[in-house]
Amino acid sequence: GPTWMERVEVFLTLRSPASRLMVYTLDGAGERSSELDTRFVERVEGGYRVHLQADGQKFTPWFEFVLE
Repeated sequence: GPTWMERVEVFLTLRSPASRLMVYTLDGAGERSSELDTRFVERVEGGYRVHLQADGQKFTPWFEFVLE
């Protein structure tokens, strides 16, 4: 049967010394759809704070995080 999902807005903190973080939304096949706008990825002390499922984003339960 169908899967019922609820959008839950979340702030995720990732601890990393990486100089850049890119977050991509993924489609149902695991393919990249689009990169999350930089206003949703904030550099904080020791890492990054990512705002997911926010208004203005493409809603998806799948993401890819790329650290450089």
